[in-house]
Amino acid sequence: MSATPDRSVALGFSGINQGKDVPTLFEIELVKTAFGADISWLSQFEKEKEYCLPPLTHLQLVGTPRLDDHQGQQLSILRMKLTVNQRSKTVEQAQVARKDFLTQLASSLECDVRHWAKRQELLERLAPEIADMRAALQAVVAEAEASKLNDNEHFGAVFGRVIEVSEKKRQELAESVWQDGEAARGRGEADAAAALALFEKAIDARGRGLCADDKQGRDRIVAMRRVVMKARRREDKEQQARAKMALATDLQSQHAFEEALALSQEALELFTEVRFQYATSMCACVCIALHRGLVFHDLYVSRAAGFAFCYPLLEMCSFIHAVTPRAHEVTPRAPTM
Repeated sequence: MSATPDRSVALGFSGINQGKDVPTLFEIELVKTAFGADISWLSQFEKEKEYCLPPLTHLQLVGTPRLDDHQGQQLSILRMKLTVNQRSKTVEQAQVARKDFLTQLASSLECDVRHWAKRQELLERLAPEIADMRAALQAVVAEAEASKLNDNEHFGAVFGRVIEVSEKKRQELAESVWQDGEAARGRGEADAAAALALFEKAIDARGRGLCADDKQGRDRIVAMRRVVMKARRREDKEQQARAKMALATDLQSQHAFEEALALSQEALELFTEVRFQYATSMCACVCIALHRGLVFHDLYVSRAAGFAFCYPLLEMCSFIHAVTPRAHEVTPRAPTM
């Protein structure tokens, strides 16, 4: 919708010169948040002094319409005022919009951690750490000046700072859970299972559960996995095999193919031994790696127990199949004569 401050131009569009029965003119009161933009400088008809009003601007009738006499003709005059677009923000709201966004971001980051802690049944235990994270994030947002946030570079710096603080607190939380596991392990055999459970939760937190994927984080997870693998030596062989496979998988992502291959082969041997102990209805299952691949010989599986027996083995074999060529690629070879 457009208007003009020039009454003669408005009268020209009212239909009065075309003999309209009751030509109408709107007299519009401008308000602070809806006053339109002067587009006469780019209009083809510059003399019309056209103002373009914002989309969805509302017109509100003020008082009672009146009839005026204009050169012997009646002219209907409606006094109107522009109302604020209900979907748009005030100037004040627009100024703090980016700070509101950062406040919501901080709250969302905290909620992510809270939901993770609840899923892991650690919400009560980690309440102090979560409260500390909330305070740290709120402090970063509070320090930011709303007016400066409208500068993209400054806004990007504050945004990055919020993410940085969140990541730091998440890493501290993961380490706190790990320390709880260390404390439980230090209490002896009675708490060994609880310690391992806490270790696994700490690894999940340090990895994709909470923290960003980076080199430092992957190195820390490998170190954690090594501790868990050693701690599971006293457990049954199946748990030892799973711990070795978990470490092998993480080592593969670190391109440590030789060690990953060795661990996965050890896991396969352990798991095969365990499965044969209670799968007496099965015949021999031999998996060997040949020419950077796998050949399966004499695999006979009963329909009842076959899937439960074979799937973990096949999963481990697939891993070996994927890692073996990479391990050979990084193995130094003597020059040929």
